[in-house]
Amino acid sequence: MLDVEKAREELKTKSMAEIERATAMTWGARAVASYRLASEAKGLGERFRHFYEGENYRQEALEHASMAEDRGKLFLGIHEEVEKDRRSALEVLGSIRSRP
Repeated sequence: MLDVEKAREELKTKSMAEIERATAMTWGARAVASYRLASEAKGLGERFRHFYEGENYRQEALEHASMAEDRGKLFLGIHEEVEKDRRSALEVLGSIRSRP
């Protein structure tokens, strides 16, 4: 299951900060994708599921970004980029209440 050789090679060639940066960006992209899926979903359950998953991915992205050793630049960049789609998804979820 675990690809130890791949991890070993990565650890030989990349710094911890580079690994954290790449991981943060991957999780951030997953968060944005999830929020967009939440905005596009037809059913209420599906919207909430994608939004909830986006929240988890966002948290992981911010956690890894905070360890990237770049004085918070990556953290703020990911936060700002993800937040746009997060707000859109929240608006879609909030509009559910206003429907007759």
